[in-house]
Amino acid sequence: MGKRIRSSIKIAMSQYGILLEKFVSTKDEGEKAILCRRLVNLLGVIQFLISVQKINSHIGPFV
Repeated sequence: MGKRIRSSIKIAMSQYGILLEKFVSTKDEGEKAILCRRLVNLLGVIQFLISVQKINSHIGPFV
């Protein structure tokens, strides 16, 4: 399970980088608003995955 979570974190962080590049490069305020919302949501997903990884590392392999 830990490897899958780490892989998910890598994927989410990669997607965050792509969205951030789009956000910085666009001039359209409407698109910036949408990208900002998506970045905030993705940041929440990343934080959740990190917290799950921390919990799993404390519980150990017995669960």
